Amino acid sequence: MSDFVYGEYCGEPLPRKGADYDSIGIYKENGLLLELRVSGTALAATEETGINHENSYEWLWKTALNFIEELDNEKKILQILPTDVRSGKLVTQWHELRVEE
Repeated sequence: MSDFVYGEYCGEPLPRKGADYDSIGIYKENGLLLELRVSGTALAATEETGINHENSYEWLWKTALNFIEELDNEKKILQILPTDVRSGKLVTQWHELRVEE
């Protein structure tokens, strides 16, 4: 069972695997469509970004819902950096976010 559900999309927090970010996997039809990450530096800059470890997964889910339908069906890994967020709002367009391998 997924932690988050919206229409044909579902999401769940992904394990950190020792990395310096929190991430959520967004699935469509049982396939991973998007891994959206927020960097540890963005989480550490809570006063500016409005995100912390306690709210990061829910924030990532709600943020992804703003653009998930614009994605093609090719898996993407996107990283959100401190400069991409202000007061809990994504200020960088999703297609301009850092792409990870």
